[in-house]
Amino acid sequence: MTGHLFSWLAIGDRLSDLMSFRTGIVCSLWDLVDEGVDAVLDCVHGELGAGRVVLPLATGPVTQLRPRVSTGQRIFRTGGGIHFTAEPDRYEATRCKPLVADWLHGRHPADAVARGCRERGMELWVSLATADLGRMVAKHPEAAVKNVFGDGSQHRLCLLNADVAELLRVLTLEVAQRFEPDAIVLTGLMILGLDWQAERLDGPPRFGVVGRLLAGLCFCESCRQQGGKADVDMESAARGAADYLSRELEGGPATDSSVGEWARSNPPAADWLAFRVKSILSWLTAVRAATRCPVYIQMELDDRTTVAKLAGRVDLPTVEPRILNLSGSVDPPRAREQLAECLTGCDVERTGLLLPAFDPTAPDGTRLVQLLTAAAELGVPSVNLFQYGLLPHGRMQEVRQAIRFAGRSGN
Repeated sequence: MTGHLFSWLAIGDRLSDLMSFRTGIVCSLWDLVDEGVDAVLDCVHGELGAGRVVLPLATGPVTQLRPRVSTGQRIFRTGGGIHFTAEPDRYEATRCKPLVADWLHGRHPADAVARGCRERGMELWVSLATADLGRMVAKHPEAAVKNVFGDGSQHRLCLLNADVAELLRVLTLEVAQRFEPDAIVLTGLMILGLDWQAERLDGPPRFGVVGRLLAGLCFCESCRQQGGKADVDMESAARGAADYLSRELEGGPATDSSVGEWARSNPPAADWLAFRVKSILSWLTAVRAATRCPVYIQMELDDRTTVAKLAGRVDLPTVEPRILNLSGSVDPPRAREQLAECLTGCDVERTGLLLPAFDPTAPDGTRLVQLLTAAAELGVPSVNLFQYGLLPHGRMQEVRQAIRFAGRSGN
């Protein structure tokens, strides 16, 4: 069973203050449309026993092989974007206008999903991608993340770009006001900038921990300008990062064994890292203040120690920037022990778990049952399962059993 442990960054709220233990199901809008909104909600709520739907309304490109013939198309494709028709007048202050996903063809099914959740007494969470919004980078390459060598991403937007920040701020506010969700989850938020895995490079370099951090760090024009205004020596920061990466790319040994050691010997680059973290978290705080619902942050970075060291330089006591990742095989007898180890030092009341709804390599749902139950027993207040559209009919009973057992343990 693979999955990601992530921090909700519940600004001003704790998940445990908002709910007893609940499990949600991520349901893509196209699956709801193809199978029927009411039919899917009845299945999620009645058959699976989940108390929440997580609805992605802004995504990157998707190519999905679907297990159920009831959906019609076996392979669903979209170039990504916004999965509802936004109100254009809201976005006059940004050059990055929301791009509506190509599969909608003028339809507005998200409104029916929100209404259906309210009628059934279900929670509705809306998830919004932040760094990857489908065709946005192709249309606005000036807003893309750039590494220290000046190479622009083909997929990732930089949140320190003023137009991107305004687009996402207004988008979050419009979703909160229009659909009135119980929570908004911002996904794909890249604190550093680039995600090399998402860039799909041939022959990716084998960076060490410091190299991976520097390779992902954004040095776009917006970043350089904002850093300079904050008295960060961006020229020295870029030079130090480029020199370090060049040595690793050319096969030389890493000169620092830890992020802390590297930061002490490279103050300008460390200052730039800290400033970028603080700027993004400050933006998140402002977004949360403008909405009427909680805003949670789902982050999936590989090195929680690295980010914790960066976050330690940031004085934002209302935000707990814990960034955790749990991946690999989960041994059922050790599920509780493994989760407890990952949660060490965390505020559990601000932590959620994201797991696949089923494991295609496992003969049954034993691992999911044990992992969900362990999460509930450890005080994790919320689990979301990804996702309804990938769940075969023959495995739904396993998900129902896991949700039922976990609910008993958590409540």
